[in-house]
Amino acid sequence: MPVKPSRPSAVPILTSLILYLAVLAPTAVLANDAQAAARLQQLGDAVSSDRQHLARGWLVEVSSDPTLTVNAREFLLYEGLLALGSLANPDDQTRNAVKELLGYQSASTTTLSEGNRRLTVPLHDISSAARLTLGNWRVQSARREILSKIASGQPPLPDWSADANENRRIAAGLKQALAELSPAELRAWRMQISSALYDDPRLASSVLLIARRLGDQYLYRQLATQAPAPVVLDMIRDLDQSLDSGKNLAILSLVRQRDELASAAILATGRLQINDPSAKELLFALLDDPLHGGSAASALARNGSLPDIRRLAAIVLDESAGTARRTAVLALRLNISPAARTELGRLAADPRLSRNLRQEITQWLDL
Repeated sequence: MPVKPSRPSAVPILTSLILYLAVLAPTAVLANDAQAAARLQQLGDAVSSDRQHLARGWLVEVSSDPTLTVNAREFLLYEGLLALGSLANPDDQTRNAVKELLGYQSASTTTLSEGNRRLTVPLHDISSAARLTLGNWRVQSARREILSKIASGQPPLPDWSADANENRRIAAGLKQALAELSPAELRAWRMQISSALYDDPRLASSVLLIARRLGDQYLYRQLATQAPAPVVLDMIRDLDQSLDSGKNLAILSLVRQRDELASAAILATGRLQINDPSAKELLFALLDDPLHGGSAASALARNGSLPDIRRLAAIVLDESAGTARRTAVLALRLNISPAARTELGRLAADPRLSRNLRQEITQWLDL
């Protein structure tokens, strides 16, 4: 069974709000810092103890208090709405109280300047805070729905909405629920979730979470070929922390078959070259690739070892190397080590190279 979720605490949030209040009180034009801090603490107590009627009453009181300046009221409403996001399971009345603030037009504003452009924006955007809190509640609701399915023996697959924004929250709730499961529980549901990915790419980020938790090469391979590009980019960012070099290289080779991701896969391969000779050989072979030779040159440039620098120079001088000669020069140019610049200097003076290429290298050295 999954770990029983505990109700989030509002204490850390309210503590940070009080510290924020102490620093920015002059901006918010709060007449009485101690009174404002006390009100925030009052709301924190209500949220921590799940006394939702008191939290709703707090919103009404702050909204109608004639002693508060506009800035002070909107500051408290803004921070109070964010604190309400910590409620574990808000009731309909509390949800409706927050929904009523979705149309709030903030009166306190500030001006942002960039060059000659000036933009007036809300100092405390109440409607945005209300949307954020409602969104957080939906994420937690989706999380509870998934955990309830698991508890009853159902596959942890969400019921999607027709609304894209809603589905982002549902996906976030699914990931939070899966993050609470033990490795053994994840293995129990692994096949059901990965099989569903074939028809539902919205599950990709959750499959990635499982792959990382389990170090699962099969799931990584599936993601490499089927997941949306943003998820694959997230995957390869730290793939070397989950798999050994050989398995990592195999996954990156699959990613490289996708044109829109090939450059990213090649650059990620560059991280492996120091400890994996096969990764280095692959990069040198790709120097002659008309589409991805530049990416291979960039990856090789990250390694400043003298043997590799000399190998690149040898390719530049090899008349049979074809297009790899140009990309080898690029790799040397992108390498910031003194040894690479020294080698470029030698090439610039070598009569075996064409005059145009030697002039081009000289120009680079003068930059």
